[in-house]
Amino acid sequence: MPGDAEILFHENGRAGIATLNRPQAYNALTLTMIRGLETHHLKWARSPKIYGVLLRANGKAFCAGGDLLELHEQIQKGDKEAALTYLREEYQHCWTLQSFTKPNVALIDGLMMGGGAGICLYGTHRVAGNAFVFSMPETGIGFFPDVGGSYFLPRLKGHVGVYLALTGHSLNAADAYWLGIVTQCIPSDQFGLIEEALAQNEPIDPFLERLHRDPGDSELAAKQPVIDHCFSASSIEEILSRLRGLSDGDADWAKATADILMSRSPLSLKITLRLLRQPKESLKSALQTEFRVASRFLDSADLLEGIRATLIDKDRAPSWKPSLLQAVSSEMVGSYFAPLADGNLELKDHWTLIE
Repeated sequence: MPGDAEILFHENGRAGIATLNRPQAYNALTLTMIRGLETHHLKWARSPKIYGVLLRANGKAFCAGGDLLELHEQIQKGDKEAALTYLREEYQHCWTLQSFTKPNVALIDGLMMGGGAGICLYGTHRVAGNAFVFSMPETGIGFFPDVGGSYFLPRLKGHVGVYLALTGHSLNAADAYWLGIVTQCIPSDQFGLIEEALAQNEPIDPFLERLHRDPGDSELAAKQPVIDHCFSASSIEEILSRLRGLSDGDADWAKATADILMSRSPLSLKITLRLLRQPKESLKSALQTEFRVASRFLDSADLLEGIRATLIDKDRAPSWKPSLLQAVSSEMVGSYFAPLADGNLELKDHWTLIE
């Protein structure tokens, strides 16, 4: 039955509609879903009938990222190629979205994590609904913020992106709007109006601005000076030192933040910081670098251990290897960035794809 599919597609007038449909799995992305999104975006890019695309989700969560349980099973079975295929096609879809010229509106109501950002952030409009929550929590599962995280996170205000990448701190709508991660904040009960506007070819920018509601002040904005002070440091060790040196009104926040960092994979922390600090010419080059790093993480003990502790046994007590920051050498970090034997990830450009 069509309603049982992992992702649903239909057209309403001038709008192409994609609906994530794995509510029982928090709409975690599978290869089937990524392929469906890619196929339909290319189809809708070619179609003179389609004015714009709408992405939405069934259930309480918008998208919890990639399906980590499936990834864990693939790695345990020794099927690394299946995991690499998913990453290749996921990263290609990020690049396709960056090059997609029609209105592309994501209606984000509920949790959006990790790979969920990859199917939203490169569109033209990201609309936060009432239940919006966003985070990039990958260092807590022995991985790193990918899907272009090394490109868009450093471009946020000050050093806030580094803070988000290393700690996995969750953003509400006010924080995300302040940072530009979402373009509008609109009550969820008005999402149907947005679909109808796209369907009727109504210019989407002024329409969304009319529906936008001020989400209020961002609590994160008030923390930017202290975040910038701590997370501008050149190493994880120095970030921790600066956090531990804070006193007065920021002491409790600093202690809690340091505790979070100490619970994360030391290897993930150091690789993530290097990724974010490396210059990026484009999203395309960032995705190619991330693919090199991700392919090495598929062989690491920390990724399996992080998924086990978070989603399988749920004991929240991962045993990281190495377990100490000082045991993660610069040579160890550098090995994750080395060129792959079969060359860079190839990403097709949009004008090639839609000819």
